[in-house]
Amino acid sequence: MKIVIETSRLLIRELTHTDYPGIFELDSDPEVHQFLGGNPISSIEDAKKSIELIRTQYIQNGIGRWASPIETFTYEGVTHIWYEKKQ
Repeated sequence: MKIVIETSRLLIRELTHTDYPGIFELDSDPEVHQFLGGNPISSIEDAKKSIELIRTQYIQNGIGRWASPIETFTYEGVTHIWYEKKQ
């Protein structure tokens, strides 16, 4: 796991297999997905596929989405930085 940013109250790190339950909880919530395209995931297997895609983006683009545990270092959400290739 690579830590991207760390302060006394915030940790931003790569997503790993330990984040499957957190991603499932977050991405299966229809209220959360009203801001993310309206397609909540429906299984832990979908969460695993999502994290594998994100980890591939780290390799291909050097950036991606990161876990954002707060204060207690429990799972709180995901931070995004978008990558766009210039044409």
